Amino acid sequence: MIQNRFWILLCVLLTYSCSLDIAGATSETTNGAVAIVDTGPGGMQPAAHASVYIRPAQAPHDTEVLQLHTDRNGLVRIDTALTPGPYLCEFVYEDTLMAVTQLYVTSSNIIDITDSLTLHKGGVLQGDIALPEAVEEATVSLPGLGRKTSLDSSGAFTFPHIPQGEVTLRYRVASATHTQVHEKNTTIMSGDTTHTPTFTPLEKDLEQVWRFMERNYMEPNTEKLWNHIDTTNNRVSHMYFDRAGIHYLTSEIFSLPLRHLSMAHNYITEIPGEIQQLNKLTHLDFSRNNIREVPAEIASLNRCRKIDLSMNEIEDLPARMLEDNTLRSLDYIYLAHNYLVNLAQDAAFNDWLKKFSYEAWAEDQYSR
Repeated sequence: MIQNRFWILLCVLLTYSCSLDIAGATSETTNGAVAIVDTGPGGMQPAAHASVYIRPAQAPHDTEVLQLHTDRNGLVRIDTALTPGPYLCEFVYEDTLMAVTQLYVTSSNIIDITDSLTLHKGGVLQGDIALPEAVEEATVSLPGLGRKTSLDSSGAFTFPHIPQGEVTLRYRVASATHTQVHEKNTTIMSGDTTHTPTFTPLEKDLEQVWRFMERNYMEPNTEKLWNHIDTTNNRVSHMYFDRAGIHYLTSEIFSLPLRHLSMAHNYITEIPGEIQQLNKLTHLDFSRNNIREVPAEIASLNRCRKIDLSMNEIEDLPARMLEDNTLRSLDYIYLAHNYLVNLAQDAAFNDWLKKFSYEAWAEDQYSR
């Protein structure tokens, strides 16, 4: 009886004439690999009639796969020319034992295959998606293995017969307004079932950012949306709208669990008092705008470590901002190139600045 672990010896052969030309490449040689499995005390035995799947590394799930089989002697002949580059070579033996290795095709069509592998029992990968009500399509794929599946009515999915090791899951959830693609890595254990945590699409958060873009006349699309945000624990945690033509900070963004908010080099004239709702912020950048007044509510951002208000039209700061019990986490503050000439002469203001890390402050830094 064949054991769970099998050693495969893959020997490159360059002895036959090419009988087929695909993917635009040509060759005068045929490449092959001998697969031999270790059956234990009885010695070595060829892996006869094993399935072999060859696909470009990181190819989409619908990419054409070169499917081969070993003969009764365990020989795999690759008698088609392959475009130079990396490929994944998957071996499946008796439907239960499998392994994946990488092969590389050079410009001279010489194939370099890993010398040895260990075959293991395949694992099962299960998970689910918390589907939003407005979803139009939802799929999960394993791009490295060329697998794709749809979800059942409850949002669950199953991938059987997955080789042991790390795999990448790609979630794709489409609604009427946008398509979200999210990737995560997980590890498959031999002969076991791996359960992935429930994936919750960013439906609500994305809709909020989408509306914010619309109200600033940005004509949002999916690519543009994802260029401006990052996520943490499947929530929008970072927004970067530098040089984006933003005029207004609308109410949509104040309900997001933001940690970083960057709105530098825009046309913003006012920071709404609702800024205090972003109580998870650690970095705030409103530099190079047209802001004239700083709201007292900004002093409530006690997790914020960096605030940049440089290059605006600010003439004064709210007294609350200079109090000892506010902005308790602040390390850096940038106020240069505003209209703070009078405040720069104030001893209390300069004592307040000394609590933070800052560059050399000079009077001309507070004038434009």
